[in-house]
Amino acid sequence: MWTRYADDLVSKDGLKKAANIDQILTWDEDSWSYQMELPLTLPAGYYLLEAKKGENIAQTFLQVTDISSYYRQSDTKDVLWLHQVKTGDLLAGVEVISFETTDEKGEAITPVEMERTKTDKDGLALLSKKAKGPVALLLRNGQTEAVMYYRA
Repeated sequence: MWTRYADDLVSKDGLKKAANIDQILTWDEDSWSYQMELPLTLPAGYYLLEAKKGENIAQTFLQVTDISSYYRQSDTKDVLWLHQVKTGDLLAGVEVISFETTDEKGEAITPVEMERTKTDKDGLALLSKKAKGPVALLLRNGQTEAVMYYRA
């Protein structure tokens, strides 16, 4: 599970409410951040979390997936390693689609597909096209899908 913070509020039109939870954030000294543990198990998918306190509203995106990834950039190729969280099994044959997310000036753009490949028997995928900045990866394995975002 991972989250990404959004500065602007996202419209909830057309979204189905998955849960309504009264939750208190707890301060974690080790990470110097507030943390929240959801008191329920969500099925795999994409969620919009919204927190309210008084008139203040904050949102963040949440992805629940059983795919764990490790991504590393080098001067010649980028390496992606995938495995399943629950079993630890390597994920072979996963389709990996990489997207450019910024232009030459570092400005955010509508993602542009750069490359498609699949993971090998060891759960590894080598990506040869270099992104100018952060890269978004769409991972597809049968009915399972995940989006990963990595900064250069």
